[in-house]
Amino acid sequence: RDYPPLRDAKVDFKPGLNIIIGKNGAGKTRFLTVLHELADLHEQKEHFGAAGCNIVFGGVLSGKADAEVEFIEEKSSGDKRDRQANNGVIIDSYFMPQKAQVKLLLQANTFTNNEQYYVESPERLNYLLASYAPLLIRHGTPATGLPILDESAEIMLEKRSVTVELKNGTKRIDDLNSQFVKTIFRTLFRLVRLGFTVIQGAPVPPMTANAVRHQLWRLMAVYTERLAHYLSLYSPIQAVRCAEYFQVYYQEMQDHYSIKGLVLEYQVNGQWLSFSLLSDGTKRLVYILAEILAPYEVALVKETDEITVYDKKKIILLEEP
Repeated sequence: RDYPPLRDAKVDFKPGLNIIIGKNGAGKTRFLTVLHELADLHEQKEHFGAAGCNIVFGGVLSGKADAEVEFIEEKSSGDKRDRQANNGVIIDSYFMPQKAQVKLLLQANTFTNNEQYYVESPERLNYLLASYAPLLIRHGTPATGLPILDESAEIMLEKRSVTVELKNGTKRIDDLNSQFVKTIFRTLFRLVRLGFTVIQGAPVPPMTANAVRHQLWRLMAVYTERLAHYLSLYSPIQAVRCAEYFQVYYQEMQDHYSIKGLVLEYQVNGQWLSFSLLSDGTKRLVYILAEILAPYEVALVKETDEITVYDKKKIILLEEP
């Protein structure tokens, strides 16, 4: 606000905890926002002046190499600049302010050859940056967009998507304000729509409502146990449970499932409370820990009927913890 913009600045984050300290108005929030936008390579940089910035990810590709992402303003002629690397992986990203789009050029150096190719799909980025998921946790606690954690919402599981009826309207997964909740919904979608639709190439009948409820109960137990362990260490919350009264309905004509009453409850001083009855500080702790602890994926292995939890390293940007 009252400070000059940064020029030719270099910020080196070490593994572990890094703390940014500055006066009010110094730009700490803006810096975290810009850093998050730079690190999230899956998002198009629409109207985002990233030209001249670069960011280096260490330990990419199973810790064998680094990856450098450089945002360069692309000339109208389409000229590109080649870059060399002694080791590791270098990505050239050409920022196109008129088209509001970023295109990534991946240069991979191995012991045997040197390859260059464009990264056109998020799947290639998921492979490249499999160990890094940028997560921005802003100040305070979102007032809405926290189904399951906060409010009891009706969840509509359709053929190709999940929608949630919240107090402020209908939302889809990407519109929600919690990575923890997004992970639960994606797990549920894979469980019902992707995991049990085809067996050995032959279609199978849809899962019954009771079967979905049983598996959802098992999945929620994984999330609540994980969350309760850390909340009991850092907050007044003694335990976490999923409300027992949630119901699952299957609408055969529309071929979709409706889930009602799925929400978490929190035990404080021996009493079970809803999220709204917790103190502001406790709400903040629940939100922060849920976001940090959200697994990358929770999956039901059909062959063994076991639940497997997958994690990956994260870049966590936490504003005013």
